[in-house]
Amino acid sequence: MARTTEERIHKLSVRLTEQEYQEIKTNAEIVSMGRSTYVRNRVLGHRIKSRLNLTMIAELRRIGGLLKLVHMESKGAYSEKTMEMLNELQFYVKKLSAEKE
Repeated sequence: MARTTEERIHKLSVRLTEQEYQEIKTNAEIVSMGRSTYVRNRVLGHRIKSRLNLTMIAELRRIGGLLKLVHMESKGAYSEKTMEMLNELQFYVKKLSAEKE
């Protein structure tokens, strides 16, 4: 979503139930957006990309690197368990990557 250089001069007020407001607030927080930005993007049909998934993917990859280090340092003593965990990490990285596209 490219940021527009056009000045936003119009304001739109909308009445919401408490449940609607909480849902918008929670969803905006999950994707690290302000409520206005979140609502504007949803209304205009823009895809919402969660920054949380990108952070999670980076963390899973970091853990994978640490598991490889354990494997190397232990000279493969835990190779079966390490491979199992690396496969699980790879599965979740692919799953999160598919969700963000």
